[in-house]
Amino acid sequence: MEVQGAAATSRQGTLIARTCILEDRALVDMAPVLDLAERSANAEPNNPTTITALGGALYRMGRLEEAVDVLEKALPLHAEPIRLATNRHDEIRVSQLSAAIFLMLAYRDLGKTDKLAAILDNIQRQVSELEELGNPSSARGVTPWSFRLAIELARRELAKVAVP
Repeated sequence: MEVQGAAATSRQGTLIARTCILEDRALVDMAPVLDLAERSANAEPNNPTTITALGGALYRMGRLEEAVDVLEKALPLHAEPIRLATNRHDEIRVSQLSAAIFLMLAYRDLGKTDKLAAILDNIQRQVSELEELGNPSSARGVTPWSFRLAIELARRELAKVAVP
């Protein structure tokens, strides 16, 4: 994966990485996606959306322990931007949901059932809150279709996970 012209900005890299990690096996070779996500995260190490994209890329590459480490750091980074968000449909809420989903999947794959139940409750609460908001007409960084897609992907992943 090559971005034409000047090096991709952190935001561009994050958006490309987020798109590529939406589905398992979306690309045959996820290494360029991981590289892009790492560069974006290194450029903005306290940005929860870049850190979430990196955690998702690590998960899709099968690097589960690393994904858990990154995603457990990413989730708390969302708290302050969400508190300060003037638009409740902001991109940060979609990123928080994505971080929780990838963390849930990694916990499941690693057999960390003790942590799985708590994250499942967190995701179900987030999905309910986002559904109650309805569709955004316009929002910073999130379009109506991407907002609906985040909710639908969360529902799909939740349906695949059973707590023993």
